[in-house]
Amino acid sequence: MLRFFRYNIPFKKPFEITNRTFETRQGIVLTFRKNGITAFGEVAPLPGFSSETLAQTEAVLIHNQKHLESLITSGQEEEILSVLHSIHHFPSLSFGLDTLVADFRSQSNEVPISEFLFGNKKPKAKCNFTIGIQNSKELVLHQIEEGIKQGFDTAKMKVGTDFKKEHVLLSAIREHFPELTLRIDANQAWEVNEAIDNLNTLIPLNIEYCEQPVNKDNLEGLKKVTEDTEIPIAADEAVAGARIASQLIKEHACDLLIIKPALLGRFHDINVTKHEADTHSMEVVFTTSLDATIGRTMSAVLASGLGSKEYAHGLATSSIFSETKNPVYEVANGEYIFPTQPGLGRTVDLTSFEEVP
Repeated sequence: MLRFFRYNIPFKKPFEITNRTFETRQGIVLTFRKNGITAFGEVAPLPGFSSETLAQTEAVLIHNQKHLESLITSGQEEEILSVLHSIHHFPSLSFGLDTLVADFRSQSNEVPISEFLFGNKKPKAKCNFTIGIQNSKELVLHQIEEGIKQGFDTAKMKVGTDFKKEHVLLSAIREHFPELTLRIDANQAWEVNEAIDNLNTLIPLNIEYCEQPVNKDNLEGLKKVTEDTEIPIAADEAVAGARIASQLIKEHACDLLIIKPALLGRFHDINVTKHEADTHSMEVVFTTSLDATIGRTMSAVLASGLGSKEYAHGLATSSIFSETKNPVYEVANGEYIFPTQPGLGRTVDLTSFEEVP
């Protein structure tokens, strides 16, 4: 039986991203039960990033529920998944349905999902942690000390508000932690020439890379920044789908791609993007889309199978949620903890969720 459940999980504190503030994260957990197996998927468009809305994805699920259930039961789901993707092109929906099917098939084969998808019996994914730019120098340095104690060796700092202050903080971080891998995320805050000037100022600080220095739609500007600074440039918000990802790769408009699986969509498209990046010697880093536990776990599995082995991934996001029931500890010693049970190895307490009729 195929069922859908709405969730509305609060953040521990309001979460700001690209000039938006979120107090809760909303989405839909999919469940499919057959032969004693319960498989999960997650559909959670990210407002301000996803082209589709949660209401739109819910309507498609309700309309196609019986047909989806019938075809998954008979093992013929590929046809309807391809049709839904081509008609609606809702990446978060495609990602959630692919997750559900892969979880069910890997449980049926009694192997963890990473082994089922990639033949990987010992998946690994190193994670970064994030520090707040609005904090004082003392608090920032304390946050980094705590992150290092927890086993992280890569920190990401949000920038783009006050470059003079950020420069001072980044300089202090580098002075106190010369071995720390330090990356920054400008969240589209800078104009092209401003980005070039700021990044060239930061060259002595050994910045690993800068995420999305300019507006996501300014691919030409992103390419110019990439060409005019020594600091590697990562496209994040600009990676709005497989077609744009391909354009970024072919034009070498960046040095790295940041992939949020729920924004790219089907596993097929993610695999194609990874293959194309490999042919152009471009690294791929995976991050979550502030998903709940199912989406986070699937993003980590894809990171372990397709992501860079050199760079840490943005998977340590469970700590920002106030998930009090059956909390899952997903990261230890700076690495993602992969379940060893068949399938995703995750269950969801649905008692507080609202079932979609």
